[in-house]
Amino acid sequence: MESLNFMQSNYTDNYNAIQLSLPLDLGIKINPDDEVVSFLKALEGVNLKKYLKRDERRGRKGYDNVLLLKAVLFARMVSDCDVRNLESLCKHDIRFMYIMQEATPSHMAFERFMKNYLIDDIDHIFFDIVNNICNLMNVDKSIQYIDGTKIEANANKYSFVYKARILNARMKLFSKITDSIIQMNMERGFDFPYHYFYCAQEIGYIVQYLMETMINDDIKMVYGRGKRKTEIQRWYDLFLEYYTKLDEYEFWLFVLISELY
Repeated sequence: MESLNFMQSNYTDNYNAIQLSLPLDLGIKINPDDEVVSFLKALEGVNLKKYLKRDERRGRKGYDNVLLLKAVLFARMVSDCDVRNLESLCKHDIRFMYIMQEATPSHMAFERFMKNYLIDDIDHIFFDIVNNICNLMNVDKSIQYIDGTKIEANANKYSFVYKARILNARMKLFSKITDSIIQMNMERGFDFPYHYFYCAQEIGYIVQYLMETMINDDIKMVYGRGKRKTEIQRWYDLFLEYYTKLDEYEFWLFVLISELY
């Protein structure tokens, strides 16, 4: 007679318990320094309902449009505007769960909301938010604040401009320009003057002269791998780089100094 063996799972060795831990309030779990806390604080004085059409649906109202707008605004702030990502964030990101009060709208709900209930472009709402932040921080908007920050095209990518750093870099560039002019005069037989200080316009004249020389000598400029540059083109590229850098230094020095008067 054939015997049957029943295999039972070894719960003693292969037991992984998942247990909820208190507190269950998401607001307590979020760090007070988290950006969502500052975001909601900035929205406290902003009337978001004026940007929304009146919900005239009968019966089940669905999701709160104000909460949906807050979630979309915060997603824009963290550079995530895709509605499918929003759906996932509301299910798994504690910050969006806190904003939506643990509601989990689908990506279609966000699409319907932005298509049917927003009165104006959502980016315009940030103007009201900025004004409210200025009121909270007592910022005088009649004053232009210059701190050396250079705002670039891409979001969240900033660089900082310091006067002392520019002056030091410019002096080093002056030294390189002097050495290059002396060497080029010796090799090409030019007679460009050299000194301790230069302006971008002066270097621009050298660049223009080198370009005219190549045109007169019927020298074609080449670029890319496998292309051997002529000697005069190498000098042209070098002084063009000097001109571009020196022009940038002069621009930012003008901006920083002009704000003092």
